[in-house]
Amino acid sequence: MIRQALFRDTEILREIYNDAILNTTANFETEPKSREEMEEWFDSHEAPYTVFVDEEDGRIRGYVALSPFKNRKGVVSVYINREDRGKGVGRKLLEELISSAR
Repeated sequence: MIRQALFRDTEILREIYNDAILNTTANFETEPKSREEMEEWFDSHEAPYTVFVDEEDGRIRGYVALSPFKNRKGVVSVYINREDRGKGVGRKLLEELISSAR
């Protein structure tokens, strides 16, 4: 199920993001994010800058975020739990974000 992210989701979003920092080339971050940093990031995502999660059986499989970025309308980020990659989760999340943005 795709739904809008809630503040209570920030810890799992942080875990997913930090795994990407440490184990992928999905971004150029070098240091894992603290709880406070991730909560601040989440708080900066008010309409129209939305965060959606894919949740299945009470477990968040990934998230997508539209974030403000300097002189652009926004930048899209997609992060998926390691064990859920390659299962179409990112595609579903992007479809929801695009639909919502319209």
